[in-house]
Amino acid sequence: MKNPGKQFEEDFKKSVPPDTYYYRLRDGTGNFDGQKNDNVRFQMTNDYDCLLYRLPMLYCLELKSTKGTSIGMQEPKGKTKMIKQSQIKGLTKAGAFKGICAGFILNWRTTVNTYFLSIHDFNRYNSETTRKSINEKDVIGYGGIVIAHRKLQVNFRYDVDRFMKGIET
Repeated sequence: MKNPGKQFEEDFKKSVPPDTYYYRLRDGTGNFDGQKNDNVRFQMTNDYDCLLYRLPMLYCLELKSTKGTSIGMQEPKGKTKMIKQSQIKGLTKAGAFKGICAGFILNWRTTVNTYFLSIHDFNRYNSETTRKSINEKDVIGYGGIVIAHRKLQVNFRYDVDRFMKGIET
């Protein structure tokens, strides 16, 4: 059975409209077929998972999917959680440029809801709380945008086109 997080990423990719360029950044050498390799001492880390481009906007996105009720955030020099410090820094750097929309696509498998949370709103949340995780209610309260979806027989399709049009206008 496929890793549910990887399945979410695949479903998201298949939902990207044909007029949109999609590029998935490659995982580092310490991760083969979704299996962590503990024998690798150093590995490349990506600032985010993928790039989408449709005139006039470039999207830098990190996709996260959880069966739980919250998504953990790594503290500086802390134990690795779902959202890593390098991802927060990379998205923040990208989001500082005009014409770039950077943030997280957050999927809760239990409630079957998916949201976009901009890195600006995420950083605002992070600065206003001492919590080490973010839950669905927090995402909504900090401006998370619902990404509509439809269930196929097994997998999902997300209305990425409508989400992007909402950002672009």
